[in-house]
This record gives sequence, structure tokens and C-alpha cells, in this order.
Amino acid sequence: MGTMLYARGIFLNRCFDELNLTQPDLVAEVHGEHVRAGADVVETNTFGANRYKLVNFGLADKVHTINVQG
Repeated sequence: MGTMLYARGIFLNRCFDELNLTQPDLVAEVHGEHVRAGADVVETNTFGANRYKLVNFGLADKVHTINVQG
């Protein structure tokens, strides 16, 4: 997920997990590409969606919301 988001111009200084809230269509597009390519399993965009990681982006209070949306 991260590599594909980076390829679309989402840089490493951004919180990829926050995209579940701010750019859900982009996240869905990446998931769709995996499905069309034949993936049997698609993981959520929540790799770093925990309060320890999200605090660095000022998003610790959005852990639940980001994970539910993811």
C-alpha cells in the first residue's frame, strides 16, 4: 500500500493512515488495483494506525476513526 501511495505523490512525511479519512477514494483505488491484479487477500490501510505512531502526526485522538474507516 505504502509504495503505491508514494508512487501517486503521497510523500513519506505524510501519514498514510490518515488518507483513510482525507482521501478514501485514493485508498480504494489502490485496493481495487490489487483486486484486479488477482489478489486473493487485501489488507487494510492501517499499518501504522496506532496511538504511538499517530501521535507524531497529531492524530492520536483519531485512532479508532482511522481504523474503522480503514
